[in-house]
Amino acid sequence: MCETLGVSLWQDIRLSTRSLLRQPALAATCVVVLALGVGVNTTIFTAIKAVVLDPLPFRDPGRLVTLYESGVLKGYSQGPVSPPNFFDWQREAKSFGEMAAYGGDGGNVSGESSRSPETLTGILCSWNLFHTLGIEPALGRSFLASDDSPKAPRTIILSDSLWRRRFGADPQIIGKTLRMDAQVYTIIGVMPASFEFRWDSTQFWAPLQL
Repeated sequence: MCETLGVSLWQDIRLSTRSLLRQPALAATCVVVLALGVGVNTTIFTAIKAVVLDPLPFRDPGRLVTLYESGVLKGYSQGPVSPPNFFDWQREAKSFGEMAAYGGDGGNVSGESSRSPETLTGILCSWNLFHTLGIEPALGRSFLASDDSPKAPRTIILSDSLWRRRFGADPQIIGKTLRMDAQVYTIIGVMPASFEFRWDSTQFWAPLQL
C-alpha cells in the first residue's frame, strides 16, 4: 500500500510539473498565490502568538486584568475611568491585590544642549503602575506615592530608546532635568530595553498627579 501511494504521488507531481511548464502564466499565478497564502498565514500566526500564546512579560501575568468603565446611558462598554471612580475602586475592591491607572499622553520637548525640539509620546500613570506589573527601572527608581501628589515636583521615567537616542545612554542621567511643555521634569529612572507598556512607541512615563 505504501509503495502504491508513493508511486501515485510521484506521478501526480510529475504530471502537475509538466502542466505548469506548458503554461508559465498559470505557474507564475500559482506561485504568487502560494506566496501570498504563506505570508498571510505567517502574519496571522505571529500576531496570535504575540497576543494570545506568549505570556505577558510581567510578574504573574495570569493575574493581570484590565478594567473599564461602562456607560450604559451613553452606549459604550469600554470607556476611560473617571478619577473619582478609580479612587472608589481602589478603596473598595476586595478581589484585587493592587490597582493602577494609566492613560496615553504626549508632550513637546524643547531643544537644549544642541538637541532639536521634538514631540514625545508617553503615558501618565498612578505611582504604583510598575509595582503592579512587577517591573523595576534598569536605572534609578520607580515612582513613589509622594511623586503622585498634585503639588509634588514633576518626575519622569524614560524609555531605553529615548535615553539612548536623546541622551546618548548617559549613565549619569538620573537627577537631570527635561523640559516638556514648559514644565521641568526630574529624570528618576530608565526602563529596561525589553519593557513595553502598552504601546511600543511609548517614550516616557510620568505620574498622573490627580
